[in-house]
Amino acid sequence: MTEISKTEQNREAVLTNRERMRPPGVRPTQIRVPDMDCSSFRAQAHIQSQAAVAGFHAHEDQAFIDAVSNQDIE
Repeated sequence: MTEISKTEQNREAVLTNRERMRPPGVRPTQIRVPDMDCSSFRAQAHIQSQAAVAGFHAHEDQAFIDAVSNQDIE
């Protein structure tokens, strides 16, 4: 009898869990999102927001955001 390595045990556990969690017709996905705590992300977001505010369509853009935002939040 051969001993199964820890890596193979982990791989089997992951596969078993994926099969158990996957209902018919649904596929699990992973989505990578920026780390908003990262200083480079905050700096770039600031640059882009300043560009949006200074843009030719800034007033119309803000009007759209206001129109689709939920204003009833208390």
